[in-house]
Amino acid sequence: MDVVIQNTPTQVGYYSVSTKPLFITINNQSGNSADVTIKTQKEEVFAINGESVISYQDINLNLFKIDSDWKIDSAQWVK
Repeated sequence: MDVVIQNTPTQVGYYSVSTKPLFITINNQSGNSADVTIKTQKEEVFAINGESVISYQDINLNLFKIDSDWKIDSAQWVK
Protein backbone atom coordinates (compact mmCIF):
# COMPACT_ATOMS: atom_id res chain seq x y z
CA MET A 1 0.00 0.00 0.00
CA ASP A 2 2.84 2.44 0.82
CA VAL A 3 4.35 1.93 -2.65
CA VAL A 4 1.06 2.82 -4.39
CA ILE A 5 0.71 6.04 -2.40
CA GLN A 6 4.33 7.02 -3.02
CA ASN A 7 3.99 6.47 -6.80
CA THR A 8 0.75 8.43 -7.15
CA PRO A 9 1.40 11.74 -8.97
CA THR A 10 0.82 14.93 -7.03
CA GLN A 11 -2.41 16.67 -7.96
CA VAL A 12 -1.68 19.66 -10.19
CA GLY A 13 -4.83 21.56 -9.32
CA TYR A 14 -7.70 23.05 -11.25
CA TYR A 15 -7.48 25.30 -14.30
CA SER A 16 -10.37 26.90 -16.15
CA VAL A 17 -10.94 29.49 -18.86
CA SER A 18 -14.19 31.44 -19.25
CA THR A 19 -14.76 33.75 -22.18
CA LYS A 20 -17.63 36.18 -22.60
CA PRO A 21 -18.46 38.58 -25.44
CA LEU A 22 -18.29 42.31 -24.72
CA PHE A 23 -19.42 43.68 -28.08
CA ILE A 24 -19.75 42.62 -31.71
CA THR A 25 -18.74 44.55 -34.83
CA ILE A 26 -20.21 43.52 -38.19
CA ASN A 27 -17.38 44.07 -40.65
CA ASN A 28 -19.18 42.91 -43.78
CA GLN A 29 -22.57 41.39 -44.54
CA SER A 30 -23.95 40.44 -47.91
CA GLY A 31 -26.69 37.98 -48.73
CA ASN A 32 -26.16 34.82 -46.74
CA SER A 33 -22.69 35.55 -45.36
CA ALA A 34 -21.15 37.89 -42.82
CA ASP A 35 -17.78 38.64 -41.23
CA VAL A 36 -17.85 39.81 -37.62
CA THR A 37 -15.33 40.61 -34.90
CA ILE A 38 -16.17 39.92 -31.28
CA LYS A 39 -14.29 41.67 -28.46
CA THR A 40 -14.07 39.17 -25.60
CA GLN A 41 -13.02 39.13 -21.96
CA LYS A 42 -11.23 35.98 -20.86
CA GLU A 43 -10.78 34.89 -17.25
CA GLU A 44 -8.27 32.17 -16.42
CA VAL A 45 -8.46 30.64 -12.94
CA PHE A 46 -5.63 28.69 -11.34
CA ALA A 47 -7.01 26.86 -8.29
CA ILE A 48 -3.67 25.90 -6.78
CA ASN A 49 -3.13 29.48 -5.67
CA GLY A 50 -6.64 30.84 -6.32
CA GLU A 51 -5.25 33.37 -8.76
CA SER A 52 -7.45 34.76 -11.53
CA VAL A 53 -6.11 36.51 -14.65
CA ILE A 54 -8.32 38.74 -16.83
CA SER A 55 -7.36 39.47 -20.44
CA TYR A 56 -9.04 40.76 -23.59
CA GLN A 57 -8.89 39.23 -27.05
CA ASP A 58 -10.75 39.60 -30.33
CA ILE A 59 -12.05 36.73 -32.41
CA ASN A 60 -13.01 36.98 -36.09
CA LEU A 61 -15.95 34.87 -37.27
CA ASN A 62 -17.07 34.05 -40.79
CA LEU A 63 -20.79 33.25 -40.75
CA PHE A 64 -23.22 31.85 -43.28
CA LYS A 65 -27.00 31.70 -43.17
CA ILE A 66 -29.03 28.55 -43.68
CA ASP A 67 -32.76 29.26 -43.75
CA SER A 68 -33.14 31.64 -40.80
CA ASP A 69 -30.15 30.39 -38.79
CA TRP A 70 -26.62 31.85 -38.82
CA LYS A 71 -23.85 29.22 -38.61
CA ILE A 72 -20.13 29.68 -37.94
CA ASP A 73 -18.01 28.73 -40.95
CA SER A 74 -14.67 29.64 -39.36
CA ALA A 75 -13.25 31.32 -36.27
CA GLN A 76 -9.81 32.83 -35.74
CA TRP A 77 -8.41 34.40 -32.59
CA VAL A 78 -6.60 37.69 -33.21
CA LYS A 79 -3.16 37.79 -31.62
